[in-house]
Amino acid sequence: MMGEFSEHLTSEVFADTIQKFWDEGAWLMPTGGDDGKRPLLSFSLNARHSSALVTQKLQEQNSQTYGIRLKGMLVLDIDVDDTKLIDEMRQRFGRTDFIVRTGRGFHLYYRTDKKLILNLRSENLPVDVKQGSNSFVLGPHSVRPDGVFYQFVGQSSSLSNLPSIRHEEKPIFNTVVSANNKAQTGTRHEFLMRKAGEYIQHVENENELLGNLLYDRDEYCTDPNTVPNSEVEKIANWWWDKRLKNEIYTKDNSEFKIKRQAYHRIRALPNGYVALDLYLYLRDKHGHILGKTFQISVNALQTSSGFAFGQKAMHTAIKQLLDLGYLTIHKNYQAGKHGRIFQLSTPVVVVRCEPN
Repeated sequence: MMGEFSEHLTSEVFADTIQKFWDEGAWLMPTGGDDGKRPLLSFSLNARHSSALVTQKLQEQNSQTYGIRLKGMLVLDIDVDDTKLIDEMRQRFGRTDFIVRTGRGFHLYYRTDKKLILNLRSENLPVDVKQGSNSFVLGPHSVRPDGVFYQFVGQSSSLSNLPSIRHEEKPIFNTVVSANNKAQTGTRHEFLMRKAGEYIQHVENENELLGNLLYDRDEYCTDPNTVPNSEVEKIANWWWDKRLKNEIYTKDNSEFKIKRQAYHRIRALPNGYVALDLYLYLRDKHGHILGKTFQISVNALQTSSGFAFGQKAMHTAIKQLLDLGYLTIHKNYQAGKHGRIFQLSTPVVVVRCEPN
């Protein structure tokens, strides 16, 4: 189960984890707020916050989340629950054993001495790259307010011996616009990987994909004779295998989850199909970012998003989601400024047991 809450995690274990990482030289940030990710201190550029200050701020806010600032580090943030992607990332960037399960996927930690140019989303991979002291990720043993537990799943729990990421930092061209703008030695493999990602949804078979890549190699790579056919064939085979397994991660070809309890509670409402349709729409549009705020325009939903229900039914559905706790008001209406601003939320459902 993703980010499963651990009832056995004690405050002592949480405090010991923070102290351990601080002793290893980590730059730590106490966090809190509704999503557990809001920094509670400013970002100092020249010095670490003391472990005592970090702990003090967490106690003041009754928070059990903290951030690890990525000074000298890089984290591959896998955004789906797919352990195969862990293997693929480690094969490509080097083996790391410092792996943390998050609310949506996994964090893979690496050491790096410089800012890398790396955009895996452009390759249709559901992986974000986070690096540098101005970035942070929630650390292991954090427990967010929604109960998600950040759990070690790797074989290492030490930041002091992270492996260096294996990646050659050179610019990759999104498109080739002239004969002089070619992928240089050291960037050609990633250039062809990116082009394959652009082609994969539109080709009929693997041979067509391979033919396109061979053409791009010959036309748009420097010294194409030093990129063997076997290398291009491996790229084509890798992407075609992903397509056959339905593992091409794009915006439209991905999943979002809702709890069965939410489905049954909303569907059981009077005209609940309206509220359920609205809830699914909001989860699709906004549920991928924890704590995201948004406005709801009934007119826009009716004219551009395919909602065929009347205005009264739509406003009733919004009220029903608010009453059940699956929607909350982040800010009320302010004349001349903005309408109501909402957030998705998860209600606490109390199950009462009658005494025997």
